[in-house]
Parts: sequence; C-alpha cells; structure tokens
Amino acid sequence: MNPWLKVPYEDYERHMSDEDVCQLQTLNLIFKTHVKNLKPKSVLVLGCTGGNGFEHINDEITEIVVGVDINKDYLDRCRKLYSNKNYILDLRCMDISTEDILIQNIDFISCALLLEYVDNQALLSKIKKVMDKSSKLNIVI
Repeated sequence: MNPWLKVPYEDYERHMSDEDVCQLQTLNLIFKTHVKNLKPKSVLVLGCTGGNGFEHINDEITEIVVGVDINKDYLDRCRKLYSNKNYILDLRCMDISTEDILIQNIDFISCALLLEYVDNQALLSKIKKVMDKSSKLNIVI
C-alpha cells in the first residue's frame, strides 16, 4: 500500500504549511507565478493534493484543469474547493508510477515534490507524451 494513502489531508496540510517547513506557501507562490505569466488554456497538476494554488488559475482563460493524485481524499477536497470554477475540473485518482496519463496537448504541467517518490525516468517519459512543442513544464524538487 502506498504510504500517501494513509496520510490524512489535514496532517499533510498542517505539516506543509508549518512555519518551519513553509512548503505549501512556497509551492503556492511558484504555481501562481506560472499561471499568471503563462496564461495557459490547459493545466495538468501531478500530485495536486487539495488544489494548492488553483485559486490563482484564471477561469476566464483556462478551459481545463486536470489534477492527478493517488489519494482520493485529497481529490475530494480539491473538488469541494474548485468545482464551482468556469473551467472543466478533471480530477483523476491514479498512481502515476504505474498508470499512464491519458491526455495530450497540455499547455502547462506542474509537478512539485513528486520526483522524490517515483521513478524519474518513467515519469518524465509519461509527461513527455502529454506535451506538445509549446507546452511548459515546471518541476519543483
């Protein structure tokens, strides 16, 4: 069983936002900067948890947001917070280390704090399949 299936969302968020960790805030700022500057029509977030940063997506520009996470509870939280937006919110509960990402031509792909937990080469190969020549990829380690 994947250990991320055992971490309650509240525990994850409390740890990530702790002033000694400050990762939730940092990732939010990085994501905000990219969606504001790139103005993507389509967004793919690998390891989206509860949608940290989704509040910065301009739903007058962005048409679809695909969020992928292994933990269904995290996705339920994201759905609750962002299903009222004007973009299509496509949330997928899947293990990207064993499953393919079946979507193509994504403008902006965000992959934060994920490469530490999966086979990098395999994941990057999967990401390459969803990109086209103008796609932008942001990886945070």
